[in-house]
Amino acid sequence: MSDRSRLVRFAGVLTVASVMICAFATTALALDQTPVSRMIKGDSNGTGYIAGDGAILTWLEWVYGSESTSISIHAIDVHAAGSKEVTIAVDATCPVVSGRNIFYTDELGVHQTNFDSSETTLLASFTNAASKPFSLAVSGDILVWDHGGPSGPVEGMHLSTGERFMISNDQNSYQPDVAGDWVVYTKNFEKPDSYINGDIKAYQISTGRTYTLCNNARRQ
Repeated sequence: MSDRSRLVRFAGVLTVASVMICAFATTALALDQTPVSRMIKGDSNGTGYIAGDGAILTWLEWVYGSESTSISIHAIDVHAAGSKEVTIAVDATCPVVSGRNIFYTDELGVHQTNFDSSETTLLASFTNAASKPFSLAVSGDILVWDHGGPSGPVEGMHLSTGERFMISNDQNSYQPDVAGDWVVYTKNFEKPDSYINGDIKAYQISTGRTYTLCNNARRQ
């Protein structure tokens, strides 16, 4: 099997795995009629960005008011008996989980909060709100994010050292995902600041090389 074939299969596995994780989390919570499961299924607030790893499940909650809407990140240990939901952060978004740590972004940058100790660390700061990540992804020691959705580059970090590295300098790269030594992301080529068309790219962290997995993915 060629390298390109292996990469295409890898991208497909990432997509299927993401769908399976979301489906499993929703099903598990539906069986346990806790306040968390009722909230995820729908109430007066909005929820989204459900993510989990091991025992920790996290999600976003929107609270709609007459004059403003607040947004916050919540988490719960689904394996611990009697565990209650914990508010991780307010005015934050894009939560992802690795072990007992929740990663997310706000107007200041990318943060890491430990579920057990509530200790929070600012991992990366931004020069302006427009560069705030549209999406985050984490796998082992690697955290990746984009800057400002479809209008920004894709960047990564080695969590053990704090070293940041550029995955794509292209201003039309977005929505990265990571597994092991590989990062996959979309690169727009037709219209900046939009999601009309794009190529699927793969970046190998150990070599710094980039591969094209799919041209014009919308038409595939």
